[in-house]
Amino acid sequence: MCPNKFKKDFMNKISKLFNEQDSNNIELTMQASIEVASKKNMPIIPMDEFINMCMEELDIKAELFFSKDRKRDYIYKRYVVQYFLRNDYGITLQLIAQIFGLRDHSTIVHTLKVVDNLLYTNDELFLSYFNKIKSMATIQPQL
Repeated sequence: MCPNKFKKDFMNKISKLFNEQDSNNIELTMQASIEVASKKNMPIIPMDEFINMCMEELDIKAELFFSKDRKRDYIYKRYVVQYFLRNDYGITLQLIAQIFGLRDHSTIVHTLKVVDNLLYTNDELFLSYFNKIKSMATIQPQL
């Protein structure tokens, strides 16, 4: 599968899953969205855009990012994004599992426990990825 087709399929899958998750789908202007997000301490970057930005920032292709490859480098990058999707975006464990093509939510539960351990032990490689995404996730747009 070519990268552009993969990206298009990925974006369609994310949109479909996100729309299923939020069936009431209230239309807000950009200004109103920013105000609501800042009051609730939520990220302003849309989830699918955030995932794409993470792949770019962590320098990983979508084929590897969503693969089942067990190389530590790829695993850590997936862990970081899954962690922020859960903690910053409040996405359900099941939806995160679906986005990453996993069987069920239990893998995400395991991921969150591993991330806590990696943060506690100060794993250098993991912390380098974590800090890149953390700094990116806290960027607020200028109004």
